[in-house]
Amino acid sequence: MNTRLTPRTEFLVYNKVSLSPYDREILSDIYMPLIGPVSLSIYNYLIDMKQDMTVRFHSEFMDMLNIELSTLTKELEKLEAIDLLKTYVNDDEHTDQFLYEIKSPLDAESFFNDPMLSMFLFAKIGSKKFNEKKAAWVYYTFPDGFSDVSRNFKEVFSSLRMNEFQKPTETFISKNESKGPRIDVTDFDFDMLYTHLRGTYVEKGFFNTEVQRTIVKLSQVFNLSLYQMKDIIIKSTDRKDGIDIELLKHYALREYNVTSGKVNKKPQLETLNTHENSTDYFEQLDDISPLNRIQHLRNNNASKNDMRIVTELIMTTQLSDGVINVLLEYVLQKGEYLNDNYVFSIARDWENKGFLTAKEASESILSFMQDKEKKKNYANNRFKVSHKTIEPKWFTEKKPSENNDEKKTLEKTKPELKDDSIAARIQQFRNNR
Repeated sequence: MNTRLTPRTEFLVYNKVSLSPYDREILSDIYMPLIGPVSLSIYNYLIDMKQDMTVRFHSEFMDMLNIELSTLTKELEKLEAIDLLKTYVNDDEHTDQFLYEIKSPLDAESFFNDPMLSMFLFAKIGSKKFNEKKAAWVYYTFPDGFSDVSRNFKEVFSSLRMNEFQKPTETFISKNESKGPRIDVTDFDFDMLYTHLRGTYVEKGFFNTEVQRTIVKLSQVFNLSLYQMKDIIIKSTDRKDGIDIELLKHYALREYNVTSGKVNKKPQLETLNTHENSTDYFEQLDDISPLNRIQHLRNNNASKNDMRIVTELIMTTQLSDGVINVLLEYVLQKGEYLNDNYVFSIARDWENKGFLTAKEASESILSFMQDKEKKKNYANNRFKVSHKTIEPKWFTEKKPSENNDEKKTLEKTKPELKDDSIAARIQQFRNNR
């Protein structure tokens, strides 16, 4: 978070973007699942501002969306990371001012061909919805058997006088299109990679900008070393056609799954059981990889589904290792199976709450369980009270003392009906006959 940003910090908007209906549909359909509705609202608000470089204050955002400064900062960072927004700060140290440059979204083809964006969307919404969205943006392949017979400009328009014409130097409204997630190719040591590729059939000329960006993204997403990437690149390269980006993604994912299956820090895991109620226990959870923790929780027999979900948690969420470890423990205590929807619904909730450590996540679970128990007790008490109110009055009106009085009355009445009285009445009845 930028410590200079306050509600009274000024900002300017540099917006030469004019969004088409297509762009807005792209934003709502495939960008919003990644950045959320708040980030998209901020983006739309910036887009709709007049292109006059008017000085404004960040309190406008906060009032409009009813959000705190910390939330605003987090949402702006999402827009920066996905390259819908570039943020600049005024170089004058006495001027507290930002400038936001708006970028238009990628088209559908560029989005789904971007390995980081497509995998991130896949993890967010699942394979079924991902394939549905992807299919909705696919258009028919251009039919074969047709030749281009279109006229060119010179064939249609006559020559013009160009003596007085000057090439414009102004900046015009344009697409100013996003390039996808913010990736710097300097984050990967390509010079060292080229050195290790000497003697192979992988030529330096195969590494165009798109290939380089893909290599950087894959190395970061899957945490692959330069040496692992070298082997992946060799497998993905054809002597004639160069480096196949789809094969790069395929072999990178395979390498990650193989590597993650081999990781095992057994001595460290064994110490966890002896400290589960101590601060040391949470500190160890913060330090250990979730890939190791799931193996320990499964007695070193984690399933492919377990490893897949843990891998996606690491790749696609901002949760720390400790928080993921607590999440795994909590879910497995409730059942033997890791369910995608359930796991990622908790993960998204904890991301929004900003948990950073295993202890914070554990305390939130404890607080949740206590609140749940209170609500349960409250509901039970309400049921008991309402149950009493529907009982008929006669069921509770008679007190023990009243019952005793009735009993005494009956006892007094019985002695009056003696045998001789009954016999006399019978005799009188006979005489009357």
